[in-house]
Amino acid sequence: MNYTLKCKAPLAVILLSLLLSACSDSETAMSDGEDEATVEEAMAMAGGGEAGVASLVKLLDLGTSVDSVNKQGISLLMFAAEGGSLDAVSLLISRQADLNLIAPSGVTALMYAAAGGFSDIVNVLVAAGANIHPADPSGMTALAYAARDGRVEAVNALLGHGADVNVLFSKFETALGEAAKQGNLELAKLLIQNGATLEPFKKNGETPATQPLIQAAIADHQDMVAFLLASGADMETSNFQGKGVLVSTLMEGKPDMAKYLLDRGANPGNDGFIGYTPLMIAVENEYVEIVDILLAKGVDLDVVEGGNGNTAVSISAQVGNVVILEKLLGAGAELSIASDKSNIPFLHACVEGHTDMMEFLLDRGADINSTDAAKRNCLHHAIESGKTDVLPVAIERGINIDSPNVFGATPLLRSLHMRDTATAMMMVNVGADIHALEKRDKNALMYAASLDDKALVAKLIEGGADVNARTHTGLTALILAANYKKPENVDLLLQGDADIDAFDDEGRTALHHGARKGAIESIDRLLAQGADVNVSDLIGNTPLLDSVVQGDLSLVKKLVDSGADLFVTNTRGETALVFALKALKNDIAIYVLDQGIEYSEPDSRGVTPLRHALQSNQFELVTRMIGDADVNAVTSYHGEITMFMNAVRKGHLGIVRLMLEKGADISLRSTNGNTAIFFAAAAKRPEVVELLVLEGADVNTVNARGETPIYESIKSATDMSAQKLLASGADFNHQNDDGITPLMFAVNRANFDITRMLLVAGADISLRDNEGDTVFEYAAARPDKAINKLLDTALTLASGTP
Repeated sequence: MNYTLKCKAPLAVILLSLLLSACSDSETAMSDGEDEATVEEAMAMAGGGEAGVASLVKLLDLGTSVDSVNKQGISLLMFAAEGGSLDAVSLLISRQADLNLIAPSGVTALMYAAAGGFSDIVNVLVAAGANIHPADPSGMTALAYAARDGRVEAVNALLGHGADVNVLFSKFETALGEAAKQGNLELAKLLIQNGATLEPFKKNGETPATQPLIQAAIADHQDMVAFLLASGADMETSNFQGKGVLVSTLMEGKPDMAKYLLDRGANPGNDGFIGYTPLMIAVENEYVEIVDILLAKGVDLDVVEGGNGNTAVSISAQVGNVVILEKLLGAGAELSIASDKSNIPFLHACVEGHTDMMEFLLDRGADINSTDAAKRNCLHHAIESGKTDVLPVAIERGINIDSPNVFGATPLLRSLHMRDTATAMMMVNVGADIHALEKRDKNALMYAASLDDKALVAKLIEGGADVNARTHTGLTALILAANYKKPENVDLLLQGDADIDAFDDEGRTALHHGARKGAIESIDRLLAQGADVNVSDLIGNTPLLDSVVQGDLSLVKKLVDSGADLFVTNTRGETALVFALKALKNDIAIYVLDQGIEYSEPDSRGVTPLRHALQSNQFELVTRMIGDADVNAVTSYHGEITMFMNAVRKGHLGIVRLMLEKGADISLRSTNGNTAIFFAAAAKRPEVVELLVLEGADVNTVNARGETPIYESIKSATDMSAQKLLASGADFNHQNDDGITPLMFAVNRANFDITRMLLVAGADISLRDNEGDTVFEYAAARPDKAINKLLDTALTLASGTP
């Protein structure tokens, strides 16, 4: 389009047109002006019947297009073919209907006829010129549709017209495969007679497609399997996954078919599928009769599957079938065969809880103390899998109950990891070492202290567990009990002489941890036993400060009533008030203010409590603390931003109004030259923009980049702020230091609403930036159909073109 302006249309005309163009396009009528109801009526007529065809003739004579389509893109001819109406199809052909029209789904009229099995219509369509070769997006041709639905006559008709009998669709499927899957012998014979491949490949000639013999076998069609074999199908064929017919049949749970295949000569040792042999599958599914047949045929018993390293023996241990394992061992299978330390039959039995299998394996020499690659023994595995019935059997047979895994965790510690205190108690009762430490120096008592089983804690203490042992980070059992809110365990540990003043590597005591978690009952017990309520950690935080973070005012008051210093300051200069403000605990902040806490002093970073309150828009607290504070003071030296500017940026109208009452200067500028109204425009707070305008803020003031506040509204996509600024006299044709106008800026940001707003206001579309570009070049760089339509409408109206 030539964007040279000829003349300008009246502003009212432009406004009206732009407002109308903001609405979505109305729904258009069907192509060629056809009425939707008329098309649907024609569809119904095309469905068949003498009366219907006669009515269809009338509609066509009245002007309905012979190639009309409904909302789904289905044509009259497709509809007639799908319905099997030969008369309607013949009529539409005589009226020159497009025989090869393709619906949005990729289907043609011929495909509809083929799928419905209407061979007469197939013949008429092909004779009239319908193409038999098109395929839908999945590759299905008319022949594929006919075969899929078992339409023998339609398939025969298509083959007679030269259809590809070996067409490949849905990536791996063939027409013969469909017939095999259905057990449709008539269709299979027809396809084979016409050259269907018994072992099809994908187009690359290397990857097998889905094999008809396999499809017939897994569908349990014995007659079809016999027919395909008689026709020359290879019993050793495999699919694209490497699965042969015997493996596929067993995996699909068809043992009778598997027996039939073995009788017909299927390879009993086929291991092409990632080394997973028929014997393994038969063992896994506990097909004892198949196992017997395979053993009688002398299959390799010790094949190791490449994926998980399974053998027939390890699989039998997993399923717990002692009968099958006896058969395997009796036939000469190796009990010790395993591809790695993770595939030990005895451990599989432990994992699955097969105690009879465990006994069987142990009686035949299995090592009761065998471990996997992570050094986990039978007890570890049984505990982790929840098969704890295994434990007494293993323990009675003499397993090492204190064997550590690779992380140093014994079965006792592993049971505590799993929060299984009943098993842990059992392990203690049978003599497990309660002093054992895992790699993090954590013992059984520490784990138990964090759980809900005081009997176990008492048992461990009575057994001599070290109540003051420390983890690698300095945690003790008492600290953990307080941290996890276990007051009864706190009592037991204190009675057992746990050090109440012990602290972790950060200097935090049990009281610190309990306060941070709000463990009031544990705190009561600690305080009753003389815990130091004012103890400080390494950065000066006391339990009181930790309780403020937790946010329970009743706990804060409890600590104060117990002698906690409410006015304590940590090494960062932070008080309870600062903690409350940062944690947004207003009730605690008000409480400490009521108690007279200092709020004018800044912390070590120079931040006052008032600034913290402003940061989170806590109006009531700002009101309490603002006093005579200098609201024009610079509070962010990065950018010379004042306290008032920060408040505007946060956008709380009440706080902004309060600061204006306190003398906030709306004309002060940041380092970038921004006044308060710039921050308001960017903050998505149009009500603050309005307030500042009422206070006399200049909506056309310019910052260091030569931009006015409306640019900030566009950057933050704040439509309402932009509207407020425009209503207050913002210059919509202002150009910044690069010559960019607000309209160019809005188009570049793809902001439809503000673009429309600026055009309605009268923004000049002819202005050019410093590089000579107009708004249309900006639109070209950010293609947006709705915005481009607005600009085209504005150009048309401005040029006076009708």
